[in-house]
Amino acid sequence: MRERLFAWLGANRTRVRLYLGPLIAVMVIGVVAFVHATGGIKFVYSHSMYLPIALAAIVYGVRGGVLVAIVGGVLLGPLTPIDTTTGEAQSTVNWLYRIGFFTLVAGLVGGASDAAAAYLARLHWHANHDRGTGLPNALALVTRLRQPPLPPQRETRSMWNAVRQEQDPQFVLAVLIDNLTEIEAAFGSTSVRRVVRQVADAIQGELQGEESVYRIGDDWIAAVATCADIGADPGPDLAASFSQRVRDASTGPYDVDELRVHADLYFGLAQPSAGARDPERWVQRASKAASTARDRSLRHVVVAGPDGDERAAHNLRLLGELQQALRTDQIRMHYQPKVVPAIGRVRGVEALMRWEHPARGDVPPGAFIPPAENSTLIDEVTYHAIDRSLRQLAAWDAGGLPQLSMAVNISTRNLADPRFADVVVDLLERHEVAGERLELEITESSFIDDMEGSITELKRLSHASIILSIDDFGTGYSSLRYLESMPVSTIKIDQVFMRSLPEDDGPRKIVDAAIGLAHSLDLQVVAEGVETRDAYDYLCDAGCDVAQGYFVARPLPAAEVEEVLRTTGGLLVPMQS
Repeated sequence: MRERLFAWLGANRTRVRLYLGPLIAVMVIGVVAFVHATGGIKFVYSHSMYLPIALAAIVYGVRGGVLVAIVGGVLLGPLTPIDTTTGEAQSTVNWLYRIGFFTLVAGLVGGASDAAAAYLARLHWHANHDRGTGLPNALALVTRLRQPPLPPQRETRSMWNAVRQEQDPQFVLAVLIDNLTEIEAAFGSTSVRRVVRQVADAIQGELQGEESVYRIGDDWIAAVATCADIGADPGPDLAASFSQRVRDASTGPYDVDELRVHADLYFGLAQPSAGARDPERWVQRASKAASTARDRSLRHVVVAGPDGDERAAHNLRLLGELQQALRTDQIRMHYQPKVVPAIGRVRGVEALMRWEHPARGDVPPGAFIPPAENSTLIDEVTYHAIDRSLRQLAAWDAGGLPQLSMAVNISTRNLADPRFADVVVDLLERHEVAGERLELEITESSFIDDMEGSITELKRLSHASIILSIDDFGTGYSSLRYLESMPVSTIKIDQVFMRSLPEDDGPRKIVDAAIGLAHSLDLQVVAEGVETRDAYDYLCDAGCDVAQGYFVARPLPAAEVEEVLRTTGGLLVPMQS
């Protein structure tokens, strides 16, 4: 409460002075009138003058307090008699002594007030600035965004700009300096502060407001820009001209200890949604856009989409409902049979999740799996899929069906969980299923960023005899050099190469090369997305080990899979004579 009071007083100091000035004047006149009305200075009522003197010293400092002390002392001095009845005047020494005492009190109180004000100003500065660079910080940015746009300090270039200044909306430009860690390791923390300051000064030079650049994190600065800065009206293309100016101004290099260093800068720009005044979300959207620029190696300003907040809110609601769905049996498993092309007989199935939402209806995996993969909920989703799939495999075994393998998709985030391998092994033991009958599929491109860590965790799974498969093989670009060292048994050729097989020469050559590469490394090959007889026959002739797709069978509920297997004896694709 005290901190809020001091903060309010600091922010409204001018207004408080304006309002209290007349009050202090009225108090001084009131004290003088009261002294005259009660018979003169001989009574103690003159001491009431200390109240306006102290108040003036608190509000206006030493100067204000001394001024009121002198004015009050004069009014209570030669202008006020000792006794109003007799008209006896005061001696000069008497009223001069009183003025001196009034002034002393004013000086002491005013000095304390000035010291307190200076202390509060220092606290306010430190609370709103980055100490290392002297730039305003994130708190200052949020405070600025809650206020109306500041008028530009420079003259506008046109009458149109002058007309629209009053309603010129603010935009947040977030700048990610991506290589500050390397700069610090090479040159020290002082060099980092110098680079940040130079980047901020370069961007400030392109903005019209004073103190428009803020340091909001170790690697982050932000700027508040207006349409006058950007040079375009709000809209999807508002960053086109502004981005080039900012890039040109901030490309560096920057001076560090008589050396010239390069800074990797990525920019994100966010404009407010209609009626939106949430500064934190505004800054977050700009920062996310800058992170997108970094992830995609984009050198232009990335503008945050207008639907970003709505999409994020939708995903958060969806994840909350997904967590409940996992516990209320809304997630059902379907199974797509996989056959050996050479004989057309079922070898195993792939488990695929289906969400039967009570209000939304059937939610496709593409709608909930990607958001789950960007959260820790993916572990619970994956464990649920493996548990239900192994339970179904055990049920089929108990029902007398031929022993099948079960393929389940996992995420690279699962491999980052140190408990993952242990949980999978525990599930195998609980359902009494041998490790070699479980096949875990992981997308090739998903573990490129942490190949070494992925290989380590895959080896733990391989030691439990679990079959490991690279899904969507052929869509990645850098795992070939690791393929021999990875503990995988199978590669799965992506369905994109099946769509025009065997007519198109390009996909045909890629499929042939993938099959030849895999077999040379003693790996099995699965082709997914097989939808035509011609593609199926080509894969059979090319030596593909397993085929999967709508031509073979659609994903089916467990009961229908069992019915199909019993009806066909496991021979889903009869051989042509």
